[in-house]
Amino acid sequence: MQDLISNFGSLSHLKELDLRLKTNPNEAISDFSFESFSNLRILSVTWAYERRPHPRILSQISRVLARSPDIERFSFSISRAYHLANNFGPPVTSEELLDALSQLSTSLRLRYFETRGVVVSVNDLKRHIHHFRYLKELRIRFDPSPSAPANIGGLLSMLRESRIFLEKISIDTINDPRVFNYMTSYSGIEDLSLKPGHCSDNSPELIERFFSCVLPAQSSSLKRLRIGANFVTRWSKPLSEKYLAAVERCQLLEYICCWVSISLPDVEAGRPGNVVKLRRENYYDHSDVFFLRLAGCKQS
Repeated sequence: MQDLISNFGSLSHLKELDLRLKTNPNEAISDFSFESFSNLRILSVTWAYERRPHPRILSQISRVLARSPDIERFSFSISRAYHLANNFGPPVTSEELLDALSQLSTSLRLRYFETRGVVVSVNDLKRHIHHFRYLKELRIRFDPSPSAPANIGGLLSMLRESRIFLEKISIDTINDPRVFNYMTSYSGIEDLSLKPGHCSDNSPELIERFFSCVLPAQSSSLKRLRIGANFVTRWSKPLSEKYLAAVERCQLLEYICCWVSISLPDVEAGRPGNVVKLRRENYYDHSDVFFLRLAGCKQS
């Protein structure tokens, strides 16, 4: 395996690396090295094992970043099934992934940053904020920390203070006031994906603020909007006429996707028939509750 990794690393024109690592972190770790990789533009890593990565592996990944001065996109993902496993160990943190960047004398120009199943601490990213001056797309999902809402709120607040204004955002907790404060502080978001999954996200006040403040602030730029997921919350209720009107005022909108929960009596009575034509791929059965994944594109 190490010979194969070294051979790939010797490719002088290699600019994009997509790694899926599924290995026991306690086996043969002394022979595991990414030292041959450098000068990448895109680095994507998926961890697919029930135990956390060995610190040496995380250090190696961080050093690949540091050896890639022109890198633009970085993604590190741990599937939900693994990072929630009982024997996974301490969660992976953003500082472990970015640690080697503190040794750089010049700043990176990261434009895309994504984590799944990683604790993203605002203090960690604050130490490396100069590497994120050109950031345009942020995707933070499944932060396993109890402070996940404050983490994303603090991060967006830091970006606001640093005058870093994103064009694409995908997050799954929104109840920290700093989240919507950031989204209403400028106009320019083109792609917005919200999957409110935290218990405190499920409030009518948050929904009202999103449709009355956030959407109007982005009505001149928003092209793609995704709201909700396949679990019952207030966000999965059919949109009121007031909220639909707010969506309609987003004149550049090309794509919208939302999850709507309906009861079994609604299905039997055919009431969702005027909303969407049911198809197998957008129809989800959760016993007495059904979910419709409603998606639409602007017609050319």
